[in-house]
Amino acid sequence: AIHWDELDLTIVTPSSWLAEQTRRSSLFGDTQVEVIPNALDTETFRPRNPVLGRDLFDLPEEKRLILFGAVDPIEDKRKGADLLQKALQSLSGELDDVELVVFGSSRPHDPPDFGFPTHYVGFLHDNPSLALLYSAVDMMIVPSRYEGFGQTVSESLACGTPVVAFDATGPRDIINHRETGWLAEPHGVEELAHGAKWILGNSDREALGNRCRERAVAQYRQGQVAQAYLDLYGSVI
Repeated sequence: AIHWDELDLTIVTPSSWLAEQTRRSSLFGDTQVEVIPNALDTETFRPRNPVLGRDLFDLPEEKRLILFGAVDPIEDKRKGADLLQKALQSLSGELDDVELVVFGSSRPHDPPDFGFPTHYVGFLHDNPSLALLYSAVDMMIVPSRYEGFGQTVSESLACGTPVVAFDATGPRDIINHRETGWLAEPHGVEELAHGAKWILGNSDREALGNRCRERAVAQYRQGQVAQAYLDLYGSVI
């Protein structure tokens, strides 16, 4: 029989956090571990006219919009909807022109009170629609307790939309703190709220969005990631 410790394996993970977990494991602790992020079609995920998305999803044109995405946000505690709820409720008395947009799920029978009017746009089945939604909002919050990578974070940045997430797990690699978004202390509700205020109050939103786009293209475009795999295959062979 072939045992794991007799195999010449190279493990590829999409984030440094997953690489750390892999190196700590009894099964893969002695194997070579490399980090190569998930690829992104940066031609599909690109900045679009926000009016198009707001019209498509029937979102108000005059409000500042915060985006949150999860397939099962209420039951899946890993996605941090409870943390998001507390953070937004703490802001509800300070910001009067903000509304929340939730994608990935339909409005539940007993929707939670996030402190702001909330729009549920459901599950989106195609990437062009996702790109329109990312482009339509002012910022995204990803309050996940755990993310192996954080695909929605990279997609949002590619569309020029900054993101707030925790300075832990996968998103830690993707967001440049105070350059393309905000990395909050895990798992602080006040830090999430502070990050949202920092983005919404940023005096040069266009420059912030440009940095988001540049970061995503430089790190996650398909050709870049493919070359990283080619280089790894060459070194292994």
